[in-house]
Amino acid sequence: MENKAHALATGLFVLLLGAALIGVIAWFQGDHHSTHSYTVVARHGVPGLNIKAPVKLSGVVIGKVEDIAFDAADASQVLVSVEVDADAPLKSNTRARLGYQGITGLSFIDLGRDEEQPVGAPLAEGARIELRSSTLDELMGNAPRVLASIDAAARRVAGMLDGDHQQQLFQAVKSIDAAAQSVTRLADDARALQPDARRLMGKAGDTLAHVDAMSEDAQQLAREWRERAAVMDRVGAAADQLQSTAKRLELAIAGPEKGDRKALVEAVNNAADAVARAAKALQEQPQGVLLGAPRPPPGPGEPGFDANRK
Repeated sequence: MENKAHALATGLFVLLLGAALIGVIAWFQGDHHSTHSYTVVARHGVPGLNIKAPVKLSGVVIGKVEDIAFDAADASQVLVSVEVDADAPLKSNTRARLGYQGITGLSFIDLGRDEEQPVGAPLAEGARIELRSSTLDELMGNAPRVLASIDAAARRVAGMLDGDHQQQLFQAVKSIDAAAQSVTRLADDARALQPDARRLMGKAGDTLAHVDAMSEDAQQLAREWRERAAVMDRVGAAADQLQSTAKRLELAIAGPEKGDRKALVEAVNNAADAVARAAKALQEQPQGVLLGAPRPPPGPGEPGFDANRK
């Protein structure tokens, strides 16, 4: 009985240990959180994509590929079933592309938002996500057009380098070189003229200073001429007053009949007339105060005589 009991205990222990190992293996291989299922619809094939390939959102792994199969309703489409974390922030404008892992060339599903579409509500579980062409696919698709453009450009360049076009191109290059040399010579000449230009600027400054000084002198001379003119006006007025006074004095002293005092009165009148003439001359030619009285015109027989002068 004791041996049977030990055998039974050993058997139960082995069974429990096996169940525990199976549970641990299932734990590590299974998912420990809730997921949502989506279907990625590919219209251009999915090269390099395998089951269990990662599904990424903005570079972060959020799930994996569960199944890859043709669409029963449209054989030109490939349906890729994916499982992603339930808390992944997928929106109604989510789109998919194929990404490539390093140098292995293996593909993965790269989810992202379509910036041309407004941000919508959270993506419902089981919804379909459009798979768009990857950058590499677009490049490969455009490769024939790019190669054709390169070939056309090469043909045009070859046409430009034949015969007459080649000669024209060489002449254009020579003209450009000559123009560059002319610009260099002009720059050298301009640098050589800089000292002369500085000296000329200095002389111009000195000239302006002299002009300013001459302007001040002219203003001072004008002020002096105005002062002398005012003096001449006062002299003329005084002469007129003196002449009037002389006449009144003549009447007061000599009366209507001058008699013996005629000589004295005439002397006073002559003096007043002389003062008046001098004042008039100063008014008409005030420069005579500085330059002297003007010389009379030459008479007959003298150098410079003009018979037509009145």
